[in-house]
Amino acid sequence: MVLQGLVILVVGLSMVSAFLLLLVLVMTVAGKIIPRFNHWLPDAPPKTKSKKHAASQTSAQKHEGCEGVAIAIAAAFSKKQQS
Repeated sequence: MVLQGLVILVVGLSMVSAFLLLLVLVMTVAGKIIPRFNHWLPDAPPKTKSKKHAASQTSAQKHEGCEGVAIAIAAAFSKKQQS
């Protein structure tokens, strides 16, 4: 009974180790092959805000939506002063 358990343990661990080794080998080979075909499907350049667009915003546009935060801070401050 114990011997069968040990056999199953060794076979299972061997299978897992073989799978992980195969996975590492496939990833290594793919890492060397895939860059050769990068020119077919190049990555899109990252989208960033231009400095010109950010500078053209007015102060009101930059702080849009901050009214709620200001109200919450004022409410907390007044609550603290009352207690």
